Amino acid sequence: MRTRGEGGLEKIGHIWYFTFYNLNGKQVRRSSKSRLKSVAIEKLQQAQKELRKGTEPASARKMKYQDIRRLLVDDYLSSGKAVMDGEEILISGRRGLLKPLDDYFDGMNAANIKTDVLRAFSAKRMENGVAGPTVNRNLAMLRRMFKLAEREGKVSNVPYFPMQKESEPREGFLERPKFEKLRAEMPEPLRPTLTFAMRRGVAPELWRRSSGLGST
Repeated sequence: MRTRGEGGLEKIGHIWYFTFYNLNGKQVRRSSKSRLKSVAIEKLQQAQKELRKGTEPASARKMKYQDIRRLLVDDYLSSGKAVMDGEEILISGRRGLLKPLDDYFDGMNAANIKTDVLRAFSAKRMENGVAGPTVNRNLAMLRRMFKLAEREGKVSNVPYFPMQKESEPREGFLERPKFEKLRAEMPEPLRPTLTFAMRRGVAPELWRRSSGLGST
């Protein structure tokens, strides 16, 4: 493990960056947002000063939800999982998937998003009638944000994500090819009813009744 406070400078394009090792020994790289090397040196020295006091530098401490969200969006765009429609992002062709996270976590420091906060988020979503598996999809995207930020040295730790119990697999569910075969074997007057029942999720029961099998 490198000694905390060690650091260096790097110029990327026209901007100077400074790096240091945080209290956990992980390398953190930050932009000075300046073309002047002296600005990067000053910010590095400030970070080293705070580390010697045993506190995380402000440059490492102030990553916000919006910052780690941007990493996820960039990752999705570069991998083709998402596209931009004006200012709105479509993830797998769907709109608004990040809205629940945005509404709850916007403006929050990433370091303050801990397990108790995640539990509170889940509880609020479920109080509003959102199913557990849907809450899990929200949390999975947030966890991905943290993983990307950790990989780039922008956060020191990824919190524990308490996931909800997933729904039990549906019994008697028909895949499309089996449904089409079943529909073809039924009397023609019953086919529209079967199609309706399939959409409502009760086709297997209807098939047992129409076959005279009933339930035992």
